Amino acid sequence: MLRIIFKSILYLFTLSIMVSCNHKPSTVVPASINIEMFGSWGNDKGCMATFTKINNRLFLTKFIDEKNNTLNNIILDSKKVSIMTSFKAQNSKINFNGSFLEGVIIINTYCTQPLHKIDN
Repeated sequence: MLRIIFKSILYLFTLSIMVSCNHKPSTVVPASINIEMFGSWGNDKGCMATFTKINNRLFLTKFIDEKNNTLNNIILDSKKVSIMTSFKAQNSKINFNGSFLEGVIIINTYCTQPLHKIDN
């Protein structure tokens, strides 16, 4: 009887160790930020955006669309795939998204023309 109890305890102990060793904590994927996006961008229609990095996050510090509507201090989620970086507002209530590719930024919905880097 004691032998059966000991085997059961040993089996449960071994099983619990195997399960705990296979448990992998979820990892947070770091935001991929393209440093070429930092700075001020604009187009001939009056759209303007300024991007910066704060605490390893991409921020839209100031945005003015073609109708003079503004957004300020928006945290962006960004994802770099090959040579293109897509981004969107972290807050789902803010409809702001776009992409960066080969030296131009496309802002969906708000800007009809691509934005180009403004020399500072």
